[in-house]
Amino acid sequence: MGPELSVCVCTRNRVDALVRCLNSLRHLGGVEYEAVVVDDASDEPAEAAARPHLDAAVAARTRFVRH
Repeated sequence: MGPELSVCVCTRNRVDALVRCLNSLRHLGGVEYEAVVVDDASDEPAEAAARPHLDAAVAARTRFVRH
């Protein structure tokens, strides 16, 4: 069975805001979720810039798509 909640975030060159947004998902408690980040051609790929700053549990549930 899939997650109870899917969160999709579009971003471009806003790594700090993206990290804050994604890390806030850890407050969902026992809700099973997935996060999909669509990187709209950021100057530096969002995944490389953001992933090192994500909570480990959030990072494991986050998928990045470069557009």
